[in-house]
Amino acid sequence: MVNCEFNFLGVGQSEFAVADMVDMFILLLPPAGGDELQGIKRGIIEMADLVAINKADGDLVVAARRIQAEYISAMKLLRKRSKVWRPKVMRISAKTGEGISDMWDKMTEFRDLMLTSGELIAKRRKQQKVWMWNLIQENMLEHFRSHLAVKDKIPLLEEKVLSGVLSPGLAADLLLKAFKDSL
Repeated sequence: MVNCEFNFLGVGQSEFAVADMVDMFILLLPPAGGDELQGIKRGIIEMADLVAINKADGDLVVAARRIQAEYISAMKLLRKRSKVWRPKVMRISAKTGEGISDMWDKMTEFRDLMLTSGELIAKRRKQQKVWMWNLIQENMLEHFRSHLAVKDKIPLLEEKVLSGVLSPGLAADLLLKAFKDSL
């Protein structure tokens, strides 16, 4: 049996980082009104293995159907990320329960296909490599920020960047030079 863990976040909350942590990326959207597709970043749509239009009940059923059709069309234009899985777009209602068991079935189908094909194991290996480098970056950045040669310079240079006196590139160059010169 494969462990299943669920993490939920909103658009803009490090969704790209989350894609490197999960087996299946599900984009949960409301059937809000107008220009939904244009308002969502293309990148997050490309990451989705499943798009679920929630609140597909009551007065929102028609809007949910329209949004579903738009996303089905849009996803046909995206490049293939898997040899065995095509991203699905479905409607669900947490209120009525409609579509919830179908969504679970799609999640199970995804897991089974990805495991059988070996893609899930390969994805997890790539994720491990990404996380190794993320940890190195985080530790190096912390070491850099706390280094005696730069830590007192950071607030001053940040203020100069914020006020427009100094470009971000030049500020970064100055901090990096101070760091390198101290080694």
